[in-house]
Amino acid sequence: MPISRLAPALLCLGLTVLPASADEARDVAELIGRGQSKAALERVDEALAKQPRDARLRFLRGVALAEQQRPVEAISVFVALTADHPTLPEPYNNLAVLYAQQGELDKARAALQQAIRTNPAYATAHANLADVYAKLAAQAYDRALQLDVAERRYAPPAAGTPAPTQPKLALVKELYTPVPGTPSVVAAVRPVTPPPAIPAKPPAPMVVASAPPSKPVPVPVPPAPTPPPPAVAAKPVPPPPTPVVAPPVSKPVAAAPAPVAAVPSTSKPVDATATKPQPPVKPDADRAAEVELTRAVNGWADAWSDQRVAAYLGYYGRAFKPPKGESRAAWEASRRERIAGAKRIEVKVQNVRVKLNGDEAEVRFVQRYRSDRLDSSTGKTLIFQKQGERWLIKEERVG
Repeated sequence: MPISRLAPALLCLGLTVLPASADEARDVAELIGRGQSKAALERVDEALAKQPRDARLRFLRGVALAEQQRPVEAISVFVALTADHPTLPEPYNNLAVLYAQQGELDKARAALQQAIRTNPAYATAHANLADVYAKLAAQAYDRALQLDVAERRYAPPAAGTPAPTQPKLALVKELYTPVPGTPSVVAAVRPVTPPPAIPAKPPAPMVVASAPPSKPVPVPVPPAPTPPPPAVAAKPVPPPPTPVVAPPVSKPVAAAPAPVAAVPSTSKPVDATATKPQPPVKPDADRAAEVELTRAVNGWADAWSDQRVAAYLGYYGRAFKPPKGESRAAWEASRRERIAGAKRIEVKVQNVRVKLNGDEAEVRFVQRYRSDRLDSSTGKTLIFQKQGERWLIKEERVG
């Protein structure tokens, strides 16, 4: 999978370096940001011929190689950087992205864990590690699904079922952490909100057999025939540990259910009611609706990120009212112009919370938006309305 697909919008934070390499590094970073990786590689090679040990120029060379789909060479550059500058977390992060691209998720996980050890506040490494764990979990699920299908214990998904959204790993283009010996002006790291947790389906309730009544029941003793044998009458028998409260029964206890039916109606069985399965907190229909709404929000964000304007606008229903009193046609024209005019867009949703109210639902989340013009994080609320088989946006609020 190409890196541009793994990270449609990449971080670009600056770092004060020695004046000797500041201009060259800035020019190379600008070329990479404009997508001119070939020209950036030529420029950085010229600069490295004069300053072969410059950490920032070496880092940018690895980024340019990665942008040109040359992962083996890029990996060698970042591995050398981790050996020469083991306290920099960014080379470990980019190694993890390249390893994940090649399917080596265990190596990716180890590299990200090392990045976090060098800088526990490195938000990008934490976010990427969550994506790697998600990919590992998806692999384990796929293997389990294959085994279930092979044993004919699970039916494969029906045709047309939408595939789950794949997590995206972010390749950084600049060094956050200063190189030892250089002035350190580190950009502030924005806290990363944990990814949303989709509520798991509660397990099926256990079926517990009915328990005996709360009234003590004596240990069954073989009944004596009538009249009792002389041997039993002649030999004293010690009293049982628990005195027999119920009147003597002429029939064997195990032979008939009469003793159980003879328990007074005032005795309330304890275990039978205590272990009775409780109904689930949410009905299956509500859980299914929450899953559909979460998919709708993710699909809306993906269409926006991929700049598929028609698909993005398709998530807004006929009842949607644009903000600020705009007409629907004017609002759609403005959205088309903004989305199509951007060079790159990335929209991520986090902390999705769904509140159902019949055929309407309120979905709240944190929206992280990045483009070549803006980088922001804000709360957003979408009001959905059920129209046929789809949930469509009726209202959009910010904040």
